Amino acid sequence: MSYLLKCLNNNKFCLVIEWKSEGEKVLIIKLRNKKVTRNCFKLLNFTGYFINSLFNKESKVYQANGYVCSIVEIDDYLLFGGYDIYVIKNETTYKVLNGHNDYVRSIIKLPDTIFASGSEDKSIIIWEYLNFSIIKRIEHSHSNYVNSLLLHNNNLISCSWDQSIKVWELTDYKMAIQKEKAHNHYINQVISNEEFIISCSWDTYIKGWLLINKNITMKWQLQDDNQVNSICLLTKDILVSGGDNKMLILWDLANQSKIKAITTGHTEYIRRIALLSDDLVITGSDDSTVKIIDLESMSCIKTFEQDYEIGLVSKLKNNKIGFGGYDNLTIMIY
Repeated sequence: MSYLLKCLNNNKFCLVIEWKSEGEKVLIIKLRNKKVTRNCFKLLNFTGYFINSLFNKESKVYQANGYVCSIVEIDDYLLFGGYDIYVIKNETTYKVLNGHNDYVRSIIKLPDTIFASGSEDKSIIIWEYLNFSIIKRIEHSHSNYVNSLLLHNNNLISCSWDQSIKVWELTDYKMAIQKEKAHNHYINQVISNEEFIISCSWDTYIKGWLLINKNITMKWQLQDDNQVNSICLLTKDILVSGGDNKMLILWDLANQSKIKAITTGHTEYIRRIALLSDDLVITGSDDSTVKIIDLESMSCIKTFEQDYEIGLVSKLKNNKIGFGGYDNLTIMIY
């Protein structure tokens, strides 16, 4: 049996096979896949819970009016998007925000008390969350679904199934830059490692972009052998991707090279991935499962089965995980 422990000193997780407590502290005896000699014993402040019961403990289920594929935590609020945006406070539905006319695919926090949402209705809405009111509605921000939003270098970045990436000013929320045909197929996600805007697409490419002289300039690209649906950063220079090949791929961004491919055990496409810790990634798939993958041992250490395709996985505060699906109008928080 393994235990998942979180270090209070640095908020990092590790998998432990044997351990014993000394008061409120934990003395690690043996790490997963590593033998720890007596000289390596280290006494740290830990809180822990069984990895085998991570998904068996009581969960909180919230109902939505459409499939759920976006979630964000802002201060004391949990926001997730169905057809509308649901605001949860103290584990109860605090408000329901009507504004979009189709499913909300992305929600992100912006500076101050502002957040933004992007939808399949092709619009971006800028909200103020003190009163949860609309500041600005950007109609037809794209000509297809707004798939992902990103805050990068004090700019709002959006990507779409129309294959474009756009940059919006935070002062007036007007479009400053656009890159049409950034990919040759749907763009599924944009993230940032502070230096680059990183995008992934069904055209099998992951691309790194810089904002230079009011232009979006591609600086590098990586090619997978299948459609890429989701990406996350392990470090500034190590990226993880998941997609139609049902595997996790680790990429070296500094050298623009593939490090390794990890078999996940998924039987259908991976739709979304998220980083749980330095060595653990959460994956959600069309095979109706959520898995926790140990990158070090290259193995699945936990599978949680559902009865719907998983379109969203996210690490939340206080060791919680949220996920939702395409054929189920709920989001589950563990």
